[in-house]
Amino acid sequence: MLIVRLVTSNEIKPQAVVLRGSGGEKVTIPNQLKDYDRLLESLIPYLADRLAARVHQELSRGVPVAFGKRLSLDPQGGVVFTGLLGGKQNLPFHEVESLVFERAVLAIRRRGEAKPWQSVPIAAVPNVGVLQRIVAQASPAPQAPPPSGDQYGWAR
Repeated sequence: MLIVRLVTSNEIKPQAVVLRGSGGEKVTIPNQLKDYDRLLESLIPYLADRLAARVHQELSRGVPVAFGKRLSLDPQGGVVFTGLLGGKQNLPFHEVESLVFERAVLAIRRRGEAKPWQSVPIAAVPNVGVLQRIVAQASPAPQAPPPSGDQYGWAR
């Protein structure tokens, strides 16, 4: 699988984009390249779409997909976190509230809990944008309770 990693500084704009093939091939696209911004605007979404389709295909076949050493997606178990000693914890997709960037980590939250279920350094999660997209699609939005009659100015 192709790995896309953005190398960033304190600014939002990536200093470089590194593409790695499954065989270890590496291509670095530096920000000095002419029309770098336009390239990123088209390349990153294109690659994310292709990688997301590939991940969906693997998951639909029942195959877990790794996103680095710590995180993987398992069609049966949801988001799987592997700890330092190899212990695994899983969070079913329907229990995922969010996967958000907080400073230099990806914070994974369980529905209804303020404290992250797990936090993983962003640098340790290749294709983190694809991971977020897949989990968002697999994790249904919380259902809002039906409106009460009071909200519409009438009651039974």
